[in-house]
Amino acid sequence: MYIRKSLLGGFIAAAGMTVLAILMVLFCFTEIQIPTIVYAAAWIGCLCAMLIGASRIYG
Repeated sequence: MYIRKSLLGGFIAAAGMTVLAILMVLFCFTEIQIPTIVYAAAWIGCLCAMLIGASRIYG
């Protein structure tokens, strides 16, 4: 049971880090004209989704 929770938590963390890394690359190294507020909303949304997902597993 604890191994499954650990794997799910690791998967959520890895998926969240991947999304955050993609957002970072898009924001810093591309010339796409997406407003900064959209990036901020996506960043905060990803962090909240990671926290909610982890709390459902460990809570």
